Amino acid sequence: MSSWQLAHHASLVPAGDYEHMVLPDNARWGARVIIQQDNGILALLHTFSDRSNWVLAGGGVEAGETISQAAIREAQEEMRITIEIERLMYVRVFHWETPVVEFYVLANIVDGTPQVGHDPEAPTDMQIITDVRVLTFDELENDDDLVFYPIFMRKRIRQDLQTPPTTALYVGTTP
Repeated sequence: MSSWQLAHHASLVPAGDYEHMVLPDNARWGARVIIQQDNGILALLHTFSDRSNWVLAGGGVEAGETISQAAIREAQEEMRITIEIERLMYVRVFHWETPVVEFYVLANIVDGTPQVGHDPEAPTDMQIITDVRVLTFDELENDDDLVFYPIFMRKRIRQDLQTPPTTALYVGTTP
């Protein structure tokens, strides 16, 4: 499905109507987890040799895995918590080597306390996850020095959590 088709069909996907979708051959999907805590959202700090940025826990959907299964696995790996999926919030396409369709799910913690986990694709001595904490809505909306991806979420997440959309929102294509 092209990004144009996805944009025009995303409004037809009820929020949460994705539970049994499995990754088709020759496609790249990602799952990202939105967890609201206190007055913000839970985020991970990725630290590289030349930069650091905050992101949501998540990663690639593996062959034979549903979006929900991937999101649950990624939260366990990266934040050492067990979550339950509440609903699908956003869908976006971004380009990283090849186009990836990312599914952003709203989730709740059912067990564990968020802590720095690991990225199983990275060697033990080259882990990039260096912190986990709640980024407040005020930080996301007003701190110009805060580097957070995806950028689209910074100004809208508070409102979308207060008044959730009734369908999954297609939030665009990132070059």
